[in-house]
Amino acid sequence: MIGKSISHYRIVDKIGQGGMGEVYKAEDTTLDRKVALKFLPEAFTSDPERMARFEREAKLLASLNHPNIAGIYGLEQADGNRFLVLEYVEGETLQARLSKGALPLEDALALCCQIAEGLEAAHEKGVIHRDLKPANVMITADEKVKILDFGLAKALSDEIQSIDSSQSPTLTEAMTRPGVILGTAAYMSPEQARGKSADKRADIWSFAVILYEMLTGSQLFKGETVSDTIASVLTWEPDFDKVPIKVRPLLKRCLTKDPKLRLRDIGDAMSLLEFTPEIESPIQPTKSNRLAWGVAILAVLIASVSFIFYFLGKSESESELWHFRVDYPEKVLPGFETAFYLSPDGRKLAFIGTSSDNKNNIWIHSFESSEVKILPGVELESNVSTMIWSPDSLFIAFYSDGKLKKVNVDNGIVETLCELSGFIIGGTWSQNGVILFGDHSGSRAIMSVPATGDTPMLVASPKQENEEIEYAFPQFLPDGERFLYFCNSATPESTGIYVGYLNSKPEEQNPRQVLKTNTNAVFVPSTDPDKGYLLTTKNNNIIARTFNTESFEQYGNPTAIVQRVGKYWAYGFFSVSNSGVLAYRRAFQKQFVWIARNGEVQNTLDEPGEYTTFDLSKNKDKLVVSKVVSEGEQNLLIIDTIQGHSTPLTTDNVEDVDPRWTSDSQSVIFGSARDASRSPYRISPTASNTDPEQVFKHTGGIFALDDVSPDDKYLLYHNSAGSELWYRSLDGDNDPTLITRRRKGGIDQAQFSPDGLWIAFNTDESGRNEVIVVPFPPSGTGEEWHISNEGGMQPTWNKDGSELYFLTSSGTLMVVDILPGEDFQFDKNIRSLFESEIYPNYDVEDYAPSPDGKSFLFLKPVREDMTKTFDVILNWTKSLDQ
Repeated sequence: MIGKSISHYRIVDKIGQGGMGEVYKAEDTTLDRKVALKFLPEAFTSDPERMARFEREAKLLASLNHPNIAGIYGLEQADGNRFLVLEYVEGETLQARLSKGALPLEDALALCCQIAEGLEAAHEKGVIHRDLKPANVMITADEKVKILDFGLAKALSDEIQSIDSSQSPTLTEAMTRPGVILGTAAYMSPEQARGKSADKRADIWSFAVILYEMLTGSQLFKGETVSDTIASVLTWEPDFDKVPIKVRPLLKRCLTKDPKLRLRDIGDAMSLLEFTPEIESPIQPTKSNRLAWGVAILAVLIASVSFIFYFLGKSESESELWHFRVDYPEKVLPGFETAFYLSPDGRKLAFIGTSSDNKNNIWIHSFESSEVKILPGVELESNVSTMIWSPDSLFIAFYSDGKLKKVNVDNGIVETLCELSGFIIGGTWSQNGVILFGDHSGSRAIMSVPATGDTPMLVASPKQENEEIEYAFPQFLPDGERFLYFCNSATPESTGIYVGYLNSKPEEQNPRQVLKTNTNAVFVPSTDPDKGYLLTTKNNNIIARTFNTESFEQYGNPTAIVQRVGKYWAYGFFSVSNSGVLAYRRAFQKQFVWIARNGEVQNTLDEPGEYTTFDLSKNKDKLVVSKVVSEGEQNLLIIDTIQGHSTPLTTDNVEDVDPRWTSDSQSVIFGSARDASRSPYRISPTASNTDPEQVFKHTGGIFALDDVSPDDKYLLYHNSAGSELWYRSLDGDNDPTLITRRRKGGIDQAQFSPDGLWIAFNTDESGRNEVIVVPFPPSGTGEEWHISNEGGMQPTWNKDGSELYFLTSSGTLMVVDILPGEDFQFDKNIRSLFESEIYPNYDVEDYAPSPDGKSFLFLKPVREDMTKTFDVILNWTKSLDQ
């Protein structure tokens, strides 16, 4: 068949043959890409009943979309052949690599982590591989794992057997039928070998068999015949002395012959693979550090409640490092990624969750009892609220309804402490009964209030002469008089952690920078009264530094104690108690997905990545997107929405954000850290000179681009404080003109209507994000229209301005009909289109409509389950000693 064409596929080479059919490499001449064609056996295709069942299975398998799973593009028929069109993966199989011998521990664990990622994503959709083996694991040139033939062992049945007893795909009919063996003999689970039905625990068994072989270089179960191999699976016990001692607990849990006693979820194994307590410089990891990572990550298993009791009752020096997960309650949507806080004693985790009726509540998870309860009588306007624990872990202070309040976590009694102009960012509660907080919507300063309630007092405020923008995230040091806080400055060298003094007057504060960083820091005391630890995030790692509270000096090298941790602006997605407990949320990649107006997924674009802001061209053929390349660095790239491939637009590794197309799609305007104030720049994707040009020099804080007017005359932007919306001509000739200022709360995600007469934006002035429309140019009368009434953000117009879309806090896409006429009018009957299954945030884009409004491009997490999980480490300081 080589050289022939079938449909629009040209056969290039034969790459495999087995019981599941022949496989060829081919060129898709329509989409200009390489594919693999798996031709189904004639004995299979001639059976209408089996083909009908296979087609149903293939639809489910085609829905799998994960970077570690080779995709199924389609099932086609041509020239009397039925064949699957599969993703073509270049590289070598794990089987080929293992033919050379055992792998180093760190290499084996790196590969197994990716295998587990792919398995978990499939298991979440109810898909089981059933034939996981080294021959079905492809490794690309850049060490990326792709699992092949996912689910085909069930979809295909009655294949011709191979005579290779170690690699034979077995055997006959549908997996759901009793008495049937399905899988590969050497890697199948005992329940498969007995012909019983299998679930995801069969894949977990196969995963562990592969890991054992990778570490030892020897196949775990083998025999001269298929029967002998199956007998070894049923009777032999692995020799765990052949594997490193630290991996034995996990392998024993996965290789238990009774599936009821086996590890139930590959995610549990995966979380251990992701947990990386290593000692390293965050800049230059060494081979020995990678080995420490590999040894440690499989050293522990999910903690039981009894162990937590044991841990909390012992001193730090006596306890062991332990890692487990906490999930959100069912039917409760997660709050913003940073909306979770450990109590100082480490016994409780407070977090914000949104119920099905869109109410934001505080939930308490007890590590002692595993009980999860909602705090009655506490309803928040936002899912981004800061929570401040009292030192005795009995109260939580929080912002709601324009007030700072506190609630008793045992009896739910709520008291008001003071009036506030808006929400707060970070807070701390001293043993002396003083609460400090970052006043985000007012002075952008550090404020104080007694824990018994009173009028807030100014403690420390940004110094304009130093281009300081905002103070946030205060935290008391042990003496209750000095405190650390984060200073955000237009000058990068000035952004970092500073020390302040509670008893000094604001004008007498003499700020001293103790750490240059662009994220908040958390201080954790130690047994030494003069020393503790400063924890920050860098390059998605939680970094620990030994810190002297008297001299403010740091000792030793920074240590990465956890990797793959999320971050937003200056928020690191973690919380730490004073008792050695650390909770965090992982960073996750996103992918662009086209969704039809009826909610059906159409297709995906490009590879997953850590994307932030983006803009779709007017004719839908190009997407410009900002992608994180490292800490504080984002590049722009262009994604071809037709072909699905991407090309770099900027490559300087500075922070390029908020890209916006001009009306002719020939230029991109964006904000860039090439200038300290994030001034706007212009770049043309088609010009020979690809160096960005500065549009104008912005002064007065940080520039945050929202939109370009339809006639390309004006830029729409909000100020760094977020409470003012401005416009300025694109050539920078005129002075900035204020459009609207909010008394409290911020403004974000503003967009011009297609005719340029109106501007839609969202503001949290009421304490909850709502969508508002104002005229452009501003009328001076303060006229505005409140579109949403139960929460809304990310307003976006369709091409002709007849519809306005926005997202609710739970991710429902809403549509508003805009009525024709010279005056702005809209239909009060706001309709929902579909549930997007994302949890929208401000400062980022989550979707864009096509010009005709018939489909929507969403930026969705590759694995949505990661958005609903906390990872918890007990006695994290033990990782500093490894």
